[in-house]
Amino acid sequence: MLKAAAKYSKFVFFLLGLGVFLGLIHDFGINNILTNLSRTGWWLIPIIGIWAVVYLLNSLSFWVILGKDRYSVGFRNSMLITISGFAINYITPFASVGGEPFRIFKLRNYISTPSAVSKVVLCKMVQLFSHFILWLVTILIMFLILPLSENSRLILAILFSLILAFSQLFISSHKNGLIGYVYSGVKKLRIKPLVQFFEKRERSIYEADENIKELYNRRKEAFYLALSFEFLARIVSSLEFYFILRSIGLDASVLQAIYINSVSSLFMNIFFFVPLELGIREGSLLFIMKSINITAGIGIFIAVINRIRELFWIITGLVLIRFIGKDSLTATLQTLKRGVKDESIAI
Repeated sequence: MLKAAAKYSKFVFFLLGLGVFLGLIHDFGINNILTNLSRTGWWLIPIIGIWAVVYLLNSLSFWVILGKDRYSVGFRNSMLITISGFAINYITPFASVGGEPFRIFKLRNYISTPSAVSKVVLCKMVQLFSHFILWLVTILIMFLILPLSENSRLILAILFSLILAFSQLFISSHKNGLIGYVYSGVKKLRIKPLVQFFEKRERSIYEADENIKELYNRRKEAFYLALSFEFLARIVSSLEFYFILRSIGLDASVLQAIYINSVSSLFMNIFFFVPLELGIREGSLLFIMKSINITAGIGIFIAVINRIRELFWIITGLVLIRFIGKDSLTATLQTLKRGVKDESIAI
């Protein structure tokens, strides 16, 4: 019953998102979008190309997190797994987490399953932590570039404090482990299916948790280096918005581009349950453009360019799957379809 309700809710959110998306496209006008697309022209090359740098930085972060396992995996495979993992995340309709089981599956060709799980979890945690830092920096930027009322300043100060608190929680999870903490919570809730799931994998869970704690407690320099690569990736990805705005003749600044990227990512993380971010991305960009005195409808055009860039890297990532390890694309997709239900992939 719960499973059916979950599927139904996803469908409802998809329809709502699709409705918002189509409504915003209609308001801005298909002709306006096509006109701006024609003006973009050769700017599509740096808009798409800048993400090669972003993925390189993501791969370097992953490489650092792998630690001694990096020699078994190799940097080439690390980068291919990173790019393909993000491509699968893009096409995962709900919550964009399909790339993580894929990464675990591929890493298992080179390292143990508990180690693969812990490395992928760590990578995801560091990526999310880099978002927290970006949001903190963006709030400071907002104080610099936006004319804020006293109430707005107060709200931003509260938001800054909340994000800082969550950041501290993340540091604590790296110090003390995360998976074991979740396992303890599951046992307290006494939800039998979940308890049985964890009990069957208790040894592997604690082994994976030890790997997570090891990064911060014993390889602190590596932790901060990986985090630096991820944060730099967030900054570099902001240049996409800078190039898009410059392509249609708007005199944007890099600070504005970082602000746009950060706030839009905050909206998409809050509304992660909307499939394919339909309507959320477009609506958030509409709001962001208005806040910096740029025609709000330009946000719809930016979202269209974002999706063109995503399509390019989705195709690239799916093609690159063929070059990772010895197994075929068909086997990979079949494994992803089974997901964590398959005990050979799960912890």
